[in-house]
Amino acid sequence: MRAVGVLLCFSVFTGVFMEDKEAPRFQACLGLEVYEGAESVMLPCQVPEDVYRDATAVVWDRKDLSIPTVHLRLLSGDDLTKQNVIYFNRTSMRANALQTGDLSLTLRNPIVNDTGTYTCTIRKYGQDQSKTHLQLKVAVVQVTAEPGDESVVLTCRSTVQPLPDGAKVEWKDRNERKVHIYQKDSEQAEKLHRRYRNRTEMKKDPQKTGDLSLTLKYPTNTDRDTYTCTVYGREGKELMEKQVELKIKECQVEVVEGVESVLLPFKTTENLPEDSDVEWKRHEPEYMKVYVYENGSDRPDKQDDHYRGRTEMKKDLLNTGDLSLTLGHPTVGDSGRYACEVNSKGAWRYKRVWLTVKERDQVQDQAEDNNTIEMTPLMDQQSA
Repeated sequence: MRAVGVLLCFSVFTGVFMEDKEAPRFQACLGLEVYEGAESVMLPCQVPEDVYRDATAVVWDRKDLSIPTVHLRLLSGDDLTKQNVIYFNRTSMRANALQTGDLSLTLRNPIVNDTGTYTCTIRKYGQDQSKTHLQLKVAVVQVTAEPGDESVVLTCRSTVQPLPDGAKVEWKDRNERKVHIYQKDSEQAEKLHRRYRNRTEMKKDPQKTGDLSLTLKYPTNTDRDTYTCTVYGREGKELMEKQVELKIKECQVEVVEGVESVLLPFKTTENLPEDSDVEWKRHEPEYMKVYVYENGSDRPDKQDDHYRGRTEMKKDLLNTGDLSLTLGHPTVGDSGRYACEVNSKGAWRYKRVWLTVKERDQVQDQAEDNNTIEMTPLMDQQSA
């Protein structure tokens, strides 16, 4: 996956020659950005020959970490005894780095927590000869769903392969609500938050394939969130973590005043709990109850008078999961923000729909304006 930023570097030379020793050279690099999920990212660091000549070590570090060492290369090879464990098996340098001055570091499987300022320091017998500072940002992967999509996939590949026996994969939203849990030969569905129950699934054998992607069924605007996929080892030790940001486009319906009816769409999972209550409301420009379904039947007595006798939902709606609302004879006054909410002990569903009802005269005026614009070039051509 490609980097998504611009890298700007400049060198600063400080100090003066004293006793044949030159003060360290500093090179600052800003603006390297990559998406989480990329196979690797290269942190560039190249120094001139007069700097790397006779150098004995190069160290990459992050000062914001309690154990700052990211990678250490000596003349004899890598020395990773003091490497921070979060970079274990994820960093490498060219074999001839100290002979060529190309001290670039390859960081594999970058994650959001890798975001920070990295320093590449070249040393000669313990003395710093040159420092290069680079700021790395690892951005969250973004996924976008359209209104009406039956599902969306939150992509995630494991950086630990193969996953150890007994490993657990856990997806959560930003509020720490459990979205999906996978653990071989273990039932976890009852631990999920009710808004996600029966709406998620992962591919078979993720331990073998390393594909930890999550399919979320019937996404709506309330699913707009940042989701975290975490893998735990047998003893509960965190092995990896990745994030995916889900964006949902608003559902918008537009009709012309005078049509017989308009459909406000809402499709969700089938076989909703029998104790589910369904309620359509209008929140803007003013609050109104549009349709109420309770205890297995509709309740017109709980509707606002403005909608009484003009609304209809399909039969057997809980079994089919089709909660779409038909609104008869829509007028300009019906325009606004609508929402449907499903409530039960075992499930919660929600969708928002923007309805715009235009006046017929307004639509005709727009059409005439468009025709005038389209005809102008032809008229100009004829007059010419």
